Amino acid sequence: MLGRHWQPDLDGAAAFGVMIAAAADESAQWRVSFWVADTKAAAATTTELGGTVIAEPFDAPVSRDAVLGDSQGAVSSVSQIRRAQGA
Repeated sequence: MLGRHWQPDLDGAAAFGVMIAAAADESAQWRVSFWVADTKAAAATTTELGGTVIAEPFDAPVSRDAVLGDSQGAVSSVSQIRRAQGA
């Protein structure tokens, strides 16, 4: 089920997203994703503040994402949500 995505609404606005991203032979894991206005700028700020960019900004099914690490080893991602076609 690689890439299957759910995005529940709360009062008509996207509340959060859940995506099955692990391949069948990988263990389950959680990652926090923060929604941002500009993925590229968020990645740049991460390095300026001493973090690392684990995966440069890339296109995902509903967003432009980057995977980031902090100075203590925690991993999270940032997502710039794209508007749905016709919206």
